[in-house]
Amino acid sequence: MNELSAQYKTAAELNQKIIIAAQMAQQNLYSMCCMLKEMRDGKIYKELGYQNFEDYCENEVGFGRMQAHKYIAIIENVKNVNSSLHFGVTKLALLSSLSESQQEEIQEKIKVEDVSVRELKEEIKKLKDDKEAAEKKAQDELESRIHLQSDVLSLKSKNRSLSHELEESNEKIQELESQPVEVAVQDNPETLRQIDELNQKLFDETIKSKREKRKNDELEERIKTAEQELSDLRDINKMQEQRIRNSELEKVSPDTKEVFRAYYQHSVQSMDVLLSFIREAKSKNDINFEFFRKKLDNLTEKFAENLHKIWEAE
Repeated sequence: MNELSAQYKTAAELNQKIIIAAQMAQQNLYSMCCMLKEMRDGKIYKELGYQNFEDYCENEVGFGRMQAHKYIAIIENVKNVNSSLHFGVTKLALLSSLSESQQEEIQEKIKVEDVSVRELKEEIKKLKDDKEAAEKKAQDELESRIHLQSDVLSLKSKNRSLSHELEESNEKIQELESQPVEVAVQDNPETLRQIDELNQKLFDETIKSKREKRKNDELEERIKTAEQELSDLRDINKMQEQRIRNSELEKVSPDTKEVFRAYYQHSVQSMDVLLSFIREAKSKNDINFEFFRKKLDNLTEKFAENLHKIWEAE
């Protein structure tokens, strides 16, 4: 029993020393990263006789430029870096290449401290590939929609041109028909032939105009279908995001300010994207611009009305 007690005491003391050493190592790493950033940003290394930050790191600290900037990137880009130092420098450097929302997504999906560096790289690559694919899909849909709208505008322009030609043809025919036949033939033997040609041209152009109109209607229908599909995709995305938020809210008791800030930032970003779309539609004389404007007016009025009810509620 005495021997076991002595071994337990040794183990407990060693464990305590390891914990303290690990905490000190983490704190020292955090302090070093902060001080390297201060040395670089303030160009304080010049006071020590160095012309650039890279020479300072190699001669004074003992590591190269890439390593120094890797440490600084951790401070600048990793969310809650001080509480994440136990991940290790390599994993933190990988996380620093991601945006704040992507870092949160990775840490929600996997336990960074439990996976290998290779596994973390694979997860980050998959995340970036998925984001790139989603952005490309959205861009392709937007370009397709713009192309369809361009075709519609082109067809409308052609229709206007054809209508103008038809009006001119009708005026010329009426002018010729207003002359007595005998006089017209006497003045110009080709009058009857010209009338026949104009009638034939009028008939051909009428048929062509009807075909163009059908094509125009088909393109507009395709645009409406594409817009509806895009709207459905956005609704599905919002539903998925809401399910994720609801799942996270069930796991923890959140800070209401943080929850509000997340919803607020998401709303602002969504509104910025929507306004950019409206601005582009107006600049291109989109035929649906008036529809967009009315919808947004209704939305803002309804939002203000609901807010007023909440403020006035007891």
